[in-house]
Amino acid sequence: MGVAVVVLATACGSSDEESGGAGGQAGTGGSGATGATSGSGGSGNGTAPEWNGATNVTAKEGLNLTVPIDVSDADGDDVTVTVDAAMGATATVADDGSSLTVAAGYGVDSASVDLMLADGTGKTTTVTLSVKIDRLMWGESDTWVNSPTLPEAREHGAWIVDTAKDRAILVGGSGYDPYLEVLDDVWIYDLKTREFTSATTSGDVPGPAGSRRVAQGDGTVAYLFGGYGDNQSNLDELYKVDFSADEIAFTKVEQEGQKARALHVFAGDAKLERFIAFGGIGDGLVGGSAILDDTQVMMFEGGKAVWKTVMVPKSPSARYGAFVGVDPEHSRAYVYSGAQGTANIDPAEDTWMIDFAADPVAWKKIADGAKDNVPPGRRNGMTVFDPTGPRMFVTGGTADAMSTSPGLFVLDLREDGAWSELEIAMGPPLRSSGFGFFDPTSGQSFFSFGNSSSAAYRDVTPLGY
Repeated sequence: MGVAVVVLATACGSSDEESGGAGGQAGTGGSGATGATSGSGGSGNGTAPEWNGATNVTAKEGLNLTVPIDVSDADGDDVTVTVDAAMGATATVADDGSSLTVAAGYGVDSASVDLMLADGTGKTTTVTLSVKIDRLMWGESDTWVNSPTLPEAREHGAWIVDTAKDRAILVGGSGYDPYLEVLDDVWIYDLKTREFTSATTSGDVPGPAGSRRVAQGDGTVAYLFGGYGDNQSNLDELYKVDFSADEIAFTKVEQEGQKARALHVFAGDAKLERFIAFGGIGDGLVGGSAILDDTQVMMFEGGKAVWKTVMVPKSPSARYGAFVGVDPEHSRAYVYSGAQGTANIDPAEDTWMIDFAADPVAWKKIADGAKDNVPPGRRNGMTVFDPTGPRMFVTGGTADAMSTSPGLFVLDLREDGAWSELEIAMGPPLRSSGFGFFDPTSGQSFFSFGNSSSAAYRDVTPLGY
């Protein structure tokens, strides 16, 4: 039986744009922009086409599921498959007609997809695909008491993920005993045993600092840039981190044109060796500090990191403490909210994307305010970017420098970006100034450390299925 692929209009329901596309929310209608046609084109005796594939499948909340298309017709007639309707998910047929992509929504336990099989002679069959959706849930928290053999409570630390060795590397931050005492420790968190050990380090080990930002790809090298040191002085240091061996090797990188900044955006790909920095708290023109709104691009020239300030037609407002998700696979970074003031925090309520591989780099606003369901603004919360969505989780932070803002939110990036609030029971305590990471091996997002008005936290908590 031969197979051909044709492009079809939707049999019924809305278009991808109207329904929210692959990133649409639970309960919207789905559509199939393409259809699969199989058969020899025989005239037959009018037997309806048959679906030979699965009719009961399991998807994961907020992720895509690929379902193979398996159809036949006893008469050898061509069979066209289209998505007739969908609830709790959106669905599209692949361009080559080989599979159906079901994009599971958020906040629902099940979905259904109605497929129309037509043989071109007027005979049709409707098949309902029942989709069970595994919901996101919090895992058990790792917590510990204060001990010299374990990391102390802290904020604004840095995580580097070493997928090859199933470990995450914790670098510095600032502690609470006394408050804002910057730390220079380095720890290994074993992702299999969920236990910490002190790291063996070599080279130019960074001094005490908080808010060093991390950029890494899928290799064994990452970079740390900026942050704040003693007396909250803004730093402009850049360190290369090599974790190919058991010990963690640091190299301080020579730079040109860099600008000191803390609580800033730093993103890039260690393989591509192209990076951007934006915003944060920097040094003022006449002493003191300033909230920055500049965009700098950094590339290596003869082993030196050369920074250049670029003029962009539009960009986020000046801000610090923004929530940042970095997608190195697509050379993009996403920036949500952040403080636009100091005494009055004045948090932004928007979401931006920057392609740091583009030349010139360009910012794009992808969501703005309540009309786009952007979460209430805040600063200094936790962000984890999950490339399997792709999506970005954000939680915590503060809008008034006194209390932690509630809610766990997800930015669904399967299309242009859509925000949803997640209601997941048994989560860790609300907090500000924590930080997290994604583990590709387990497919879990980890949230850690930080503080609230009543506690400083020593914990690591996974979010997954």
